[in-house]
Amino acid sequence: MKDQNIDDFSDPASWLAVASGQAELRITSEPTSRGRALRLDFDFKGGGGFVVARKEFSMAMPEAYAFSFRVHGAAPRNKLEFKMADPSGTNVWRWQQDAFDFRRGSRELFLKSSQIEFAWGPAGGGTLRKLGAVEFVISAGPGGKGTVWLEDFRFVNRTIRKVPIVTASGSAKGRDPQSVLGKNAKSGWRNAPRDPKPWLQLDFRQAREYGGLIVDWAPLPAKRAFAVRASDDGKKWRTLHRSRGVEGPRSFVGLPHGESRFIRIAFDGGAAIRHLAVQPFDFSRSPVDFFHAVAGQSPVGWHPRWLMREQSYWTCAGVPDGKTCALINEEGLVEPDRGTFSLEPFLHAKGRLITWADAKRSVRLEEDGLPIPSATWKLPGLTLETTAFATGHGAAAVLFVRYRVGNAGKRALRARLFVALRPYQVNPPWQGWQGLGGVSRINEITWGHGAARVNGDKWVVPLAKPTAFGAAAFQQGLITDHLATGRLPAQGGVRDDSGFASAAMRFDLKIAAGATREVFVAVPFGVKRVLDAKQLRRLARTDG
Repeated sequence: MKDQNIDDFSDPASWLAVASGQAELRITSEPTSRGRALRLDFDFKGGGGFVVARKEFSMAMPEAYAFSFRVHGAAPRNKLEFKMADPSGTNVWRWQQDAFDFRRGSRELFLKSSQIEFAWGPAGGGTLRKLGAVEFVISAGPGGKGTVWLEDFRFVNRTIRKVPIVTASGSAKGRDPQSVLGKNAKSGWRNAPRDPKPWLQLDFRQAREYGGLIVDWAPLPAKRAFAVRASDDGKKWRTLHRSRGVEGPRSFVGLPHGESRFIRIAFDGGAAIRHLAVQPFDFSRSPVDFFHAVAGQSPVGWHPRWLMREQSYWTCAGVPDGKTCALINEEGLVEPDRGTFSLEPFLHAKGRLITWADAKRSVRLEEDGLPIPSATWKLPGLTLETTAFATGHGAAAVLFVRYRVGNAGKRALRARLFVALRPYQVNPPWQGWQGLGGVSRINEITWGHGAARVNGDKWVVPLAKPTAFGAAAFQQGLITDHLATGRLPAQGGVRDDSGFASAAMRFDLKIAAGATREVFVAVPFGVKRVLDAKQLRRLARTDG
């Protein structure tokens, strides 16, 4: 780790004093036994607000780092903040501690990059790549006035560049475990024959922060079960993650706040890994950050557009006297109730999966300005229009989503419409409010009485019987991995302790040239709304 003094505080004029309202801040420099200290004299004048000591820096940021400084003072227990801004000044990351005890005596704060979180800005999140300025902030709690001293301001590059040493319990002939770190798709590791409990281990040579793993699997075995364990000495191990029934070509394994010298992947049964990549701490800093990372490693269109950090316009759909409403965005993603999961359409035609990213997109309202919104995909010879509307009154209202697939070609078309149930909201996290925006937990999905039931209290009712229905826990692979093959997971229900389960209904359509086919899905508004089998059948018979 490389450690450097970032500022010796000998030039207080290089620091800009900023104060809100009637507050005042004076910045000077004083000699100390360690060198010099930056002295901050503040006075909130009996009110609130904040005072800021700000200095511009220009520095490319490594993968893992830390800032350290010593702090003490004669001051009330106000909030202490350390902030970083990018060169634009509009994106800000921060560490903060309420009621900071300045009088406790001089102490060092060692702030790792994993502790410094995105605060605000148009970037919507992510990692700081280039530093533009740092700020020391005192925000009024009790307010008052006082003095704070800062000294020994240092920057530490904590990124480990050494290549990990990869070992295994045993290996098949010609399958060197070290090859999993390479990029040769034909190489990789496979366990030795007759090894019932194989494992693969990484030794980072020293303690390392990490946020997860991306594992690219060999085709066989088609299903895997494994645990990820960590150790600081190679002897005592702690379990960080377990997965069973893992399918698909790739696994995204979140290991939030991970730090150790060793990581071991222990398998129940056979195993074969083509490539293994250790991910930095920000990979799983939060569920939203995790899915941003997953989307960044997936084909564009396999996830909602906001996961690409792109804004998507949305609007509401409901009834005038309703207790809640749905949201629909310009890609046709529908959130059927306040802060719930979403319904996302996909098409599979001519041997490939078709998503919002493949189409020319447009939006419209019904004629005469009726507040019934539609989002349309237009492709050569093919269209998909998603329309959201509601009927009923008050707490008895029901949302309907119509999927209209059109064949603009000169020949009959066979296509599959998938309506996926996914743990995402329509509202992006940078428009979050009162817990809304970002991801939404799906712990359980079941199928019964011709409808899908989410988390035990929300029904999704197709008005025509789907050709098939399938559900998967996140650890079993992305639902889009299945849809890309034109098929669904084999199981009709699933429980996912991570809260990221997904599912899809499949409708096989044969559409004559110049014709359209419509599929309707109904979702009763309101959570914990009790519907028995008779009511579900009545709803399914509704004429869309």
